[in-house]
Amino acid sequence: MLTRIRISTFVLLGLICLTVPAAGYAKSSRAVPNRSHRSPILKVKRPRIIGGQNVGAGELGFLARVTYDDGTNAFLCSGTLISSNVVLTAGHCAEDTDTGIAYSPSGYEVMTGTSSLSTPGQVSGVSRVIPYPTFDPSTLHGDAGLLVLSSPAATAPVPLATSPTDASLYAGGSTGAIVGWGVTDDAGDLPDNLQYGTDVVQDPGYCAQQASQLGASFDTLSQLCAIYPPSYQDTTCNGDSGGPLLEVVNDAWIEAGITSFGPSGCSTTIPAYFTRADAIAPWANQWITAVAPTSTPSSPPTTPPPSHPAPAPTSKPLAGTYRGRTGQREPIRLRVSSNRHTVLGVGFEFRLACTRHRPLYHQITRGVRWTLNTAGGMGFTHRFTDPTGTHYALGATFTTRRTVQGTMRITWRTRRYGTCASGLVRWHASR
Repeated sequence: MLTRIRISTFVLLGLICLTVPAAGYAKSSRAVPNRSHRSPILKVKRPRIIGGQNVGAGELGFLARVTYDDGTNAFLCSGTLISSNVVLTAGHCAEDTDTGIAYSPSGYEVMTGTSSLSTPGQVSGVSRVIPYPTFDPSTLHGDAGLLVLSSPAATAPVPLATSPTDASLYAGGSTGAIVGWGVTDDAGDLPDNLQYGTDVVQDPGYCAQQASQLGASFDTLSQLCAIYPPSYQDTTCNGDSGGPLLEVVNDAWIEAGITSFGPSGCSTTIPAYFTRADAIAPWANQWITAVAPTSTPSSPPTTPPPSHPAPAPTSKPLAGTYRGRTGQREPIRLRVSSNRHTVLGVGFEFRLACTRHRPLYHQITRGVRWTLNTAGGMGFTHRFTDPTGTHYALGATFTTRRTVQGTMRITWRTRRYGTCASGLVRWHASR
């Protein structure tokens, strides 16, 4: 069990992810403005989430308590068991937001099947860490990640909301339960019992307006927010990251959201924000199949569902060169091989905003060999690092035989320029 924990605080007013080193709070469940922290030693006092209550013995066994310690980084998150050996959590609990690199599987310890530390449940190691392909730490869009357990859990998993079947859960007005192992007050006190509270999903327009006041951007198709007026009693807080927003469908729990961020101080009068479960469910289900204990682990699914879903093509894309533009209004092109199942080359231009330098402009041309995947629509996802240390993440889906759309994210960190980042950039091209 961890006894010394740090907190990672996300600053949404820019492209900076600030980590407060040294022991302190559990890993932040909230994207908040920078502030100082106190209470360097973790304590267990009142049995409450912010305004919450104890989860009863034997209930919600699919809730996961996720701890990480690799000797350098240490944090606490929450999560949910979504198959016998896969836990869903927040992207910032799976990826180092400073480097864009997934945390080491060996640093994790995951506990499921219990609501109390006094009656420990099943404890598992982690064999694989899988951040959502288009997770963007600068906006917290796509804030989701998967932890593949070293051994299957005995507890039944919770199903994820899917689109369009569960679209009504996100319209606003539906009541849900927020659940997590996070701190119970702004002093950083951790409970010894799993906590739950009540929140109400809000209209997307309200969520966007409130997010702008936090310096954040809100994506209707991938995010939701919740608050419980007029009592304003409950909210998520540090350490609840990755925990669920649960709703009842046909007399059973279903996960509608993944705890992502909220205001400074974990205020109950400002909404908490969540990643929509239906937005990442196709990707998560691909991985559940790929790493199922009864099968041989397969290659990673290479097609993340696009933020704006497009119809899957009925046949392979045409061979040849596709040209288009990025959201930065810069050119991009890629070449599909004659077998129509491989990308053989890619070239694009991009701009990076830097913390200690004026914006930088770059271009890249690479001969590649990226195999297209037919699961969920023909496409690909690829990450690589060039000799300068710049990190690239590209993903795409062919929406028709002649058109392709996708996203890219580029980050570069140097002493001279500070952190340089493109943010999440959408692009499209056609033949």
